[in-house]
Amino acid sequence: MSIKPTHYTAQEIRAAMSMPQCVDAMAYGFSALYNAKALVPDRVINEFPDQGATQLVMPAVLPELDLLITKLVTVNPDNKAKELPLIHALITAQRASTGEVLATLDGVEITSMRTAAASALATRLFARKNATVLGIVGTGVQARYHIEAVKSVLPIDKILVRGSSDIKTAVFCEQVKSSFGIDCRPAKDFKEAQVICTCTTTSEPVLSLADISPGTHINAVGSFRLTDRELATDIMASSKVVIDEWGGCLAEAGDVMIPIQKGVITKEHVTGELGYWVDHIKEFKRTPEDITVFKSVGNAVQDAAAVACVLGLSESA
Repeated sequence: MSIKPTHYTAQEIRAAMSMPQCVDAMAYGFSALYNAKALVPDRVINEFPDQGATQLVMPAVLPELDLLITKLVTVNPDNKAKELPLIHALITAQRASTGEVLATLDGVEITSMRTAAASALATRLFARKNATVLGIVGTGVQARYHIEAVKSVLPIDKILVRGSSDIKTAVFCEQVKSSFGIDCRPAKDFKEAQVICTCTTTSEPVLSLADISPGTHINAVGSFRLTDRELATDIMASSKVVIDEWGGCLAEAGDVMIPIQKGVITKEHVTGELGYWVDHIKEFKRTPEDITVFKSVGNAVQDAAAVACVLGLSESA
Protein backbone atom coordinates (compact mmCIF):
# COMPACT_ATOMS: atom_id res chain seq x y z
CA MET A 1 0.00 0.00 0.00
CA SER A 2 1.51 3.29 -1.08
CA ILE A 3 1.81 6.14 1.37
CA LYS A 4 1.12 9.74 0.51
CA PRO A 5 3.45 11.81 2.69
CA THR A 6 1.96 14.64 4.71
CA HIS A 7 3.68 17.87 5.68
CA TYR A 8 3.03 19.07 9.23
CA THR A 9 3.24 22.80 9.78
CA ALA A 10 4.06 24.30 13.17
CA GLN A 11 0.35 24.83 13.83
CA GLU A 12 -0.48 21.23 12.90
CA ILE A 13 2.29 19.93 15.15
CA ARG A 14 0.89 21.87 18.09
CA ALA A 15 -2.59 20.57 17.33
CA ALA A 16 -1.29 16.98 17.33
CA MET A 17 1.03 17.18 20.36
CA SER A 18 0.60 19.17 23.57
CA MET A 19 3.57 20.16 25.69
CA PRO A 20 2.72 17.60 28.43
CA GLN A 21 2.56 14.91 25.73
CA CYS A 22 5.93 16.07 24.44
CA VAL A 23 7.43 15.82 27.93
CA ASP A 24 6.20 12.23 28.17
CA ALA A 25 7.61 11.58 24.70
CA MET A 26 11.02 12.74 25.92
CA ALA A 27 10.84 10.24 28.79
CA TYR A 28 10.11 7.51 26.23
CA GLY A 29 12.90 8.64 23.91
CA PHE A 30 15.64 9.05 26.51
CA SER A 31 14.78 5.72 28.11
CA ALA A 32 14.95 4.07 24.69
CA LEU A 33 18.32 5.72 24.05
CA TYR A 34 19.81 4.60 27.35
CA ASN A 35 18.49 1.04 26.97
CA ALA A 36 19.83 0.66 23.41
CA LYS A 37 16.32 0.63 21.96
CA ALA A 38 17.15 3.60 19.76
CA LEU A 39 19.85 3.98 17.11
CA VAL A 40 21.36 7.45 17.00
CA PRO A 41 24.50 7.92 14.88
CA ASP A 42 26.74 10.86 15.70
CA ARG A 43 25.30 14.00 14.24
CA VAL A 44 27.28 15.68 11.51
CA ILE A 45 28.18 19.33 12.11
CA ASN A 46 29.27 21.33 9.08
CA GLU A 47 30.66 24.83 9.52
CA PHE A 48 30.38 27.40 6.73
CA PRO A 49 32.26 30.44 8.08
CA ASP A 50 31.89 32.57 4.95
CA GLN A 51 28.12 32.29 5.25
CA GLY A 52 28.14 32.52 9.04
CA ALA A 53 26.26 29.23 9.13
CA THR A 54 26.38 25.93 10.97
CA GLN A 55 24.55 22.92 9.54
CA LEU A 56 23.59 19.87 11.59
CA VAL A 57 22.45 16.56 10.10
CA MET A 58 20.74 14.43 12.73
CA PRO A 59 19.38 10.91 12.04
CA ALA A 60 17.70 8.56 14.52
CA VAL A 61 15.83 5.26 14.46
CA LEU A 62 13.24 3.90 16.90
CA PRO A 63 13.15 0.23 15.82
CA GLU A 64 10.14 -0.69 17.95
CA LEU A 65 8.11 1.94 16.09
CA ASP A 66 9.70 1.24 12.68
CA LEU A 67 10.55 4.92 12.50
CA LEU A 68 13.56 6.61 10.90
CA ILE A 69 13.88 10.38 11.08
CA THR A 70 16.45 12.78 9.71
CA LYS A 71 16.62 16.40 10.78
CA LEU A 72 18.43 19.07 8.80
CA VAL A 73 19.19 22.18 10.85
CA THR A 74 20.95 25.43 10.04
CA VAL A 75 22.04 27.88 12.73
CA ASN A 76 22.83 31.41 11.53
CA PRO A 77 23.73 33.74 14.44
CA ASP A 78 23.78 36.79 12.13
CA ASN A 79 20.07 36.28 11.46
CA LYS A 80 19.25 38.30 14.57
CA ALA A 81 20.45 41.46 12.86
CA LYS A 82 18.42 40.50 9.78
CA GLU A 83 15.27 39.97 11.89
CA LEU A 84 15.20 36.34 10.80
CA PRO A 85 14.97 33.21 13.00
CA LEU A 86 18.26 31.90 14.34
CA ILE A 87 17.36 28.34 13.38
CA HIS A 88 15.72 26.78 10.31
CA ALA A 89 15.02 23.06 10.20
CA LEU A 90 13.15 20.31 8.37
CA ILE A 91 12.48 16.74 9.49
CA THR A 92 11.71 13.75 7.29
CA ALA A 93 9.97 10.72 8.82
CA GLN A 94 10.32 7.36 7.10
CA ARG A 95 9.30 3.78 7.74
CA ALA A 96 12.61 2.31 8.83
CA SER A 97 11.97 -1.12 7.32
CA THR A 98 11.08 0.12 3.83
CA GLY A 99 12.29 3.69 3.56
CA GLU A 100 8.80 4.93 2.66
CA VAL A 101 8.39 8.60 3.51
CA LEU A 102 5.62 9.03 6.08
CA ALA A 103 5.78 12.78 6.54
CA THR A 104 7.84 15.91 6.60
CA LEU A 105 7.59 18.20 9.57
CA ASP A 106 8.50 21.74 10.53
CA GLY A 107 11.79 21.11 12.26
CA VAL A 108 11.86 24.41 14.11
CA GLU A 109 8.65 23.65 16.00
CA ILE A 110 9.72 20.11 16.82
CA THR A 111 13.14 21.34 17.96
CA SER A 112 11.67 24.12 20.07
CA MET A 113 9.16 21.82 21.75
CA ARG A 114 11.44 18.85 22.33
CA THR A 115 14.32 20.94 23.70
CA ALA A 116 12.09 22.63 26.25
CA ALA A 117 10.27 19.37 27.00
CA ALA A 118 13.56 17.63 27.83
CA SER A 119 14.31 20.40 30.31
CA ALA A 120 10.82 19.99 31.75
CA LEU A 121 11.41 16.26 32.07
CA ALA A 122 14.66 16.89 33.97
CA THR A 123 12.83 19.47 36.07
CA ARG A 124 10.10 16.95 36.85
CA LEU A 125 12.74 14.45 37.96
CA PHE A 126 15.20 16.63 39.87
CA ALA A 127 13.64 19.92 40.97
CA ARG A 128 11.80 20.47 44.23
CA LYS A 129 8.17 19.51 43.74
CA ASN A 130 6.88 22.71 45.34
CA ALA A 131 9.02 25.05 43.24
CA THR A 132 7.08 28.15 42.21
CA VAL A 133 9.74 30.61 40.98
CA LEU A 134 11.38 30.10 37.58
CA GLY A 135 14.48 31.94 36.39
CA ILE A 136 15.13 32.40 32.68
CA VAL A 137 18.40 33.59 31.15
CA GLY A 138 17.71 34.69 27.59
CA THR A 139 14.74 36.23 25.80
CA GLY A 140 14.57 34.24 22.57
CA VAL A 141 12.34 31.46 21.29
CA GLN A 142 13.69 28.83 23.68
CA ALA A 143 13.11 31.10 26.67
CA ARG A 144 9.43 31.28 25.82
CA TYR A 145 9.10 27.54 25.17
CA HIS A 146 10.89 26.75 28.42
CA ILE A 147 8.38 28.79 30.37
CA GLU A 148 5.54 26.82 28.82
CA ALA A 149 7.31 23.51 29.39
CA VAL A 150 8.35 24.07 33.01
CA LYS A 151 4.88 25.43 33.84
CA SER A 152 3.47 22.11 32.61
CA VAL A 153 5.30 20.19 35.36
CA LEU A 154 5.48 22.69 38.25
CA PRO A 155 3.10 25.25 39.82
CA ILE A 156 5.13 28.26 38.65
CA ASP A 157 3.64 31.60 39.72
CA LYS A 158 6.61 33.92 39.26
CA ILE A 159 9.27 34.28 36.57
CA LEU A 160 12.57 36.15 36.77
CA VAL A 161 14.31 37.06 33.51
CA ARG A 162 17.74 38.29 32.52
CA GLY A 163 18.33 39.06 28.85
CA SER A 164 21.18 40.55 26.85
CA SER A 165 19.78 44.06 27.30
CA ASP A 166 17.40 45.87 29.63
CA ILE A 167 15.10 46.70 26.73
CA LYS A 168 14.86 43.10 25.49
CA THR A 169 14.28 41.90 29.04
CA ALA A 170 11.49 44.42 29.67
CA VAL A 171 9.74 43.63 26.38
CA PHE A 172 9.99 39.89 27.02
CA CYS A 173 8.56 40.25 30.52
CA GLU A 174 5.55 42.12 29.18
CA GLN A 175 5.01 39.45 26.53
CA VAL A 176 5.15 36.72 29.17
CA LYS A 177 2.64 38.54 31.36
CA SER A 178 0.31 38.90 28.40
CA SER A 179 0.67 35.33 27.13
CA PHE A 180 0.79 33.40 30.38
CA GLY A 181 -0.91 35.74 32.83
CA ILE A 182 1.91 35.33 35.31
CA ASP A 183 4.12 37.67 37.30
CA CYS A 184 7.31 38.23 35.29
CA ARG A 185 10.05 40.72 36.06
CA PRO A 186 13.71 41.50 35.27
CA ALA A 187 16.33 40.05 37.62
CA LYS A 188 19.99 40.74 38.37
CA ASP A 189 20.41 37.40 40.15
CA PHE A 190 18.32 34.28 40.64
CA LYS A 191 18.61 33.65 44.36
CA GLU A 192 14.81 33.51 44.63
CA ALA A 193 14.43 31.00 41.79
CA GLN A 194 14.16 27.29 42.50
CA VAL A 195 14.48 26.36 38.82
CA ILE A 196 16.63 28.18 36.25
CA CYS A 197 16.83 27.66 32.49
CA THR A 198 19.72 29.12 30.50
CA CYS A 199 18.63 29.61 26.90
CA THR A 200 21.33 31.77 25.32
CA THR A 201 23.77 31.83 22.42
CA THR A 202 26.66 32.99 24.58
CA SER A 203 30.15 31.49 24.53
CA GLU A 204 30.97 32.72 28.04
CA PRO A 205 29.26 31.85 31.36
CA VAL A 206 26.12 33.82 32.16
CA LEU A 207 25.48 32.20 35.53
CA SER A 208 27.80 31.65 38.50
CA LEU A 209 27.36 30.21 41.97
CA ALA A 210 26.95 33.71 43.41
CA ASP A 211 23.79 34.17 41.30
CA ILE A 212 21.85 31.25 42.75
CA SER A 213 20.75 29.64 46.00
CA PRO A 214 21.27 26.12 47.39
CA GLY A 215 18.70 23.59 46.23
CA THR A 216 18.32 25.09 42.76
CA HIS A 217 17.78 22.97 39.66
CA ILE A 218 19.34 24.32 36.43
CA ASN A 219 18.64 23.35 32.82
CA ALA A 220 21.50 24.51 30.56
CA VAL A 221 20.51 24.18 26.91
CA GLY A 222 22.03 27.04 24.95
CA SER A 223 25.58 25.97 24.11
CA PHE A 224 26.55 23.03 21.88
CA ARG A 225 30.27 23.56 21.26
CA LEU A 226 33.28 22.50 23.33
CA THR A 227 34.44 26.11 23.44
CA ASP A 228 31.11 27.52 24.65
CA ARG A 229 29.37 27.37 28.01
CA GLU A 230 26.63 29.10 29.96
CA LEU A 231 27.51 27.95 33.47
CA ALA A 232 30.62 28.93 35.40
CA THR A 233 32.98 26.27 36.67
CA ASP A 234 31.98 26.89 40.29
CA ILE A 235 28.39 25.87 39.52
CA MET A 236 29.46 22.67 37.78
CA ALA A 237 31.85 21.75 40.59
CA SER A 238 29.16 22.33 43.22
CA SER A 239 26.33 20.45 41.48
CA LYS A 240 25.00 17.00 40.79
CA VAL A 241 25.28 16.95 36.99
CA VAL A 242 23.09 14.98 34.59
CA ILE A 243 23.68 14.91 30.82
CA ASP A 244 21.49 13.91 27.93
CA GLU A 245 23.97 11.41 26.43
CA TRP A 246 27.71 10.80 26.78
CA GLY A 247 28.64 10.88 23.10
CA GLY A 248 27.18 14.33 22.59
CA CYS A 249 28.54 15.55 25.90
CA LEU A 250 32.13 14.56 25.08
CA ALA A 251 31.91 16.17 21.65
CA GLU A 252 29.93 19.32 22.35
CA ALA A 253 29.22 20.14 26.01
CA GLY A 254 31.66 22.89 26.98
CA ASP A 255 29.79 23.38 30.27
CA VAL A 256 30.98 19.91 31.31
CA MET A 257 34.18 19.47 29.34
CA ILE A 258 35.88 22.78 30.13
CA PRO A 259 35.88 22.12 33.91
CA ILE A 260 37.10 18.57 33.19
CA GLN A 261 39.90 19.86 30.98
CA LYS A 262 40.88 22.33 33.69
CA GLY A 263 41.08 19.48 36.19
CA VAL A 264 38.40 20.94 38.45
CA ILE A 265 36.08 17.95 38.02
CA THR A 266 36.35 14.50 36.43
CA LYS A 267 33.96 12.49 34.29
CA GLU A 268 32.88 10.70 37.45
CA HIS A 269 31.39 13.98 38.66
CA VAL A 270 28.57 13.43 36.17
CA THR A 271 25.89 11.33 37.87
CA GLY A 272 24.63 9.78 34.64
CA GLU A 273 22.49 10.17 31.55
CA LEU A 274 18.91 11.43 31.67
CA GLY A 275 17.58 8.14 30.28
CA TYR A 276 19.04 6.22 33.20
CA TRP A 277 17.33 8.47 35.71
CA VAL A 278 14.01 8.23 33.86
CA ASP A 279 14.06 4.53 34.79
CA HIS A 280 15.80 4.78 38.18
CA ILE A 281 14.76 8.11 39.69
CA LYS A 282 14.02 6.46 43.04
CA GLU A 283 17.77 5.85 43.34
CA PHE A 284 18.65 9.54 42.90
CA LYS A 285 19.95 10.90 46.19
CA ARG A 286 19.78 14.62 46.93
CA THR A 287 19.47 16.83 49.97
CA PRO A 288 17.38 20.03 50.04
CA GLU A 289 20.64 21.97 49.65
CA ASP A 290 21.94 20.11 46.59
CA ILE A 291 22.15 21.97 43.29
CA THR A 292 21.29 19.88 40.24
CA VAL A 293 22.22 20.63 36.64
CA PHE A 294 20.85 19.09 33.47
CA LYS A 295 23.26 19.84 30.63
CA SER A 296 21.73 19.28 27.21
CA VAL A 297 23.30 19.54 23.78
CA GLY A 298 20.34 17.86 22.08
CA ASN A 299 19.96 14.39 20.66
CA ALA A 300 18.07 13.21 17.60
CA VAL A 301 16.19 10.65 19.70
CA GLN A 302 14.25 13.64 21.02
CA ASP A 303 13.15 14.51 17.49
CA ALA A 304 12.24 10.89 16.78
CA ALA A 305 10.17 10.58 19.95
CA ALA A 306 8.38 13.87 19.24
CA VAL A 307 7.69 12.87 15.64
CA ALA A 308 6.32 9.52 16.83
CA CYS A 309 3.97 11.41 19.13
CA VAL A 310 2.79 13.74 16.36
CA LEU A 311 2.21 10.84 13.96
CA GLY A 312 0.46 8.77 16.61
CA LEU A 313 2.82 5.82 16.14
CA SER A 314 2.83 4.82 19.80
CA GLU A 315 0.73 5.62 22.83
CA SER A 316 3.94 5.46 24.84
CA ALA A 317 5.56 8.20 22.73
